[in-house]
Amino acid sequence: MNRLRSDAGLAVLAAALSLLVAILVLRLWRADLAIPFEYYGDANLQHLLLKGVLDRGWYFEHPALGAPHGLELYDYPVANGETLNLVVAGVLGLLGLGTAAALNVLYLLGFPLVGLTAFLALRRLGASQGSSLVCAVLYAVLPYHFIRGETHLFLSTYYAVPAGAYLALAVLGGDRIRLVAAVALAALVGTASGSFYYAAFTILLVVVAAALRYLAVRDRRAVVTAGVVVGAVLAVSLLQLAPTLVYRAANGTNDEVAQRYRFESEVYSLKLTQLVLPIDEHRIGPLARLKQEYTEKFPPLDANAASLGVVGTAGFAWLLAVVLGAIVGRRAPGRHAALAGLALVAFLLGTIGGAGTLVAVVFDQMRAWNRLSIFIAFFALAAVALGLDALGRRVGRPAFVAALAAVLVVGVFDQTSRAFIPRYEAVGAEWKLDAAFFSSLEDRLPSGASVVQLPYEPFPEPTTVRQAIYEPAKAYLHADGLRWSYGAIRGRDDDWAAVNATKPAAELVRAAREARFSGILVDRLAYPDDGAAAEAELRQALGAAPERSTNTRFLFWRL
Repeated sequence: MNRLRSDAGLAVLAAALSLLVAILVLRLWRADLAIPFEYYGDANLQHLLLKGVLDRGWYFEHPALGAPHGLELYDYPVANGETLNLVVAGVLGLLGLGTAAALNVLYLLGFPLVGLTAFLALRRLGASQGSSLVCAVLYAVLPYHFIRGETHLFLSTYYAVPAGAYLALAVLGGDRIRLVAAVALAALVGTASGSFYYAAFTILLVVVAAALRYLAVRDRRAVVTAGVVVGAVLAVSLLQLAPTLVYRAANGTNDEVAQRYRFESEVYSLKLTQLVLPIDEHRIGPLARLKQEYTEKFPPLDANAASLGVVGTAGFAWLLAVVLGAIVGRRAPGRHAALAGLALVAFLLGTIGGAGTLVAVVFDQMRAWNRLSIFIAFFALAAVALGLDALGRRVGRPAFVAALAAVLVVGVFDQTSRAFIPRYEAVGAEWKLDAAFFSSLEDRLPSGASVVQLPYEPFPEPTTVRQAIYEPAKAYLHADGLRWSYGAIRGRDDDWAAVNATKPAAELVRAAREARFSGILVDRLAYPDDGAAAEAELRQALGAAPERSTNTRFLFWRL
């Protein structure tokens, strides 16, 4: 009982230290929590999803988007595996937070939650309290967490990964896991699944672990445990996918949404260099230049968030040494062999031209194999924790405590950078300008009035746009009392804008009036000529000059 109390207290401390480091790295005192930290690209999509949860109870339906018919997201289950995160967002909304604040707080909550689950997982793996505390904090503040950020919110809240990694290690090690515990951990992985990636990776690692365990010692219990874990993860995932499956059964599959290609498994794969090289804009000049030179000569592909940091790299190097030692008959003690085996499996799955590419031949919906780096990081830091304990058994307590402190300080210094500070001032200025402009439109137009947005941008995942994707969503984020043409799911008959927004100006105006739109909005930055031709054509068709936003980015005509 005393040990449980002590572990609980230190788990809370790991969470608190993780949050403290995040506050310091992000310079959070400069932030306005009512303004998102990121206001471009995929971050706008995350904001849109959370807005649906806070305003309507869930994220599938957005009547204010895709005018005149509305947006239904059943074809695009990007957040189906994030029930736990979305429920947390909903609770934040009930506590009075706006959507932007809920987005920021949910992102920030990821730091203490990752620290907490990593500490508990490391303790279950046999690491001491001190080593678990240090390595849990380092795991919570990996470059992956900051670089993914709000742009990939459900990837940066990776608190389920330690649970998935532990389950795979427990199966490989032949640990006895209670049925309730196995199902609970599997459910955690399934409901905070990193857009199903963490769930899929957990299943793959658990299956491989069970196969290795059975081949080594014919342990049927490990196979049964693996079956329970895999079954629970799949059941939870399918339950969350049920709305999409029902919708597709009734309306057919939409092949234009979330298109994936087999070659993308190479583009979004992992390279060893990206794991072990320092982060971009490292605090130490020579290391920053080393990384810059590498990036200039060798394209980083998509895995720019994969760096393990110096501490994690040391752990990963040790695990590779364990594998090499096993080849010549030297078996590592304790958990090291299991950690090394699963780290190697994860790397072989994720690396360019690796086993993940073979999987993509059969199932091309999984393409971003570089995201396995967060599992590799856990295995590496777990090895560091156990290595620190081995050191602690050979030196006195004062020296051990000093070593822990040094590892923590060096690790945090190495893993973080000024580059991780959000652009608070620039984002805040743009946010306020947009809020003022769109709020003024909302005040002057009738409630529920519809607005055509130009140019047309397909939704979701447009491939050819001049600016960052999901920029048209900004109008909705500021003025949901109006209805916006942007956001109808492409490939469905409800996408009015796909048919009409590309017509000549005179025909577009006629179609918009027939569909009872109340205005036309032009985003000048989305045009190669800054909207000059579109403005001239609409001036002629409407016989009127547009209203301009303060920064002249947006033009608006009332119909």
